[in-house]
Amino acid sequence: MHPFYEPNRKLLGQKEIQAGLISMLAYLGFWAVAIPIALRALKRYSAPPDAVTILRDRYARGDIDLEEFLQRKGTLEHC
Repeated sequence: MHPFYEPNRKLLGQKEIQAGLISMLAYLGFWAVAIPIALRALKRYSAPPDAVTILRDRYARGDIDLEEFLQRKGTLEHC
């Protein structure tokens, strides 16, 4: 048996096959949770937002009015 599973067999006091399956399921469960969290973090922090997205966010927060939003958006689109 693989050394990773041996401590779990002793801890659980069960047969070798059952301890190995439980340990393997715990290992797979960990990665099933860790991978999506890591991918979400990479997506969030990897690419900076573009200028139009920042402009939309400012308009949504009320930092700028509609007229200023349309003017700046038009300027960005013509660049």
